Amino acid sequence: MRTVLVRYKTTEEGAAPNEALVQRRVRRAARPRARGIRYATYRLADGVSFLHVATVESRETNPLVELPAFLPFRRI
Repeated sequence: MRTVLVRYKTTEEGAAPNEALVQRRVRRAARPRARGIRYATYRLADGVSFLHVATVESRETNPLVELPAFLPFRRI
């Protein structure tokens, strides 16, 4: 099992669209624990910083990067 933490900042204008993207895509896609994924996201107190915490059971592969819901994040 491994855990990955990603913290980043958006612009003020980009914070709300980023949060919406997280809500619609990432949480829904990562919800099934059958995939061996536990996922949480947080919008921090400054309103423009985000924290993503992903725990995957596999040490060899990361199923998150294979999910279609993550493609928009890989393009940013």
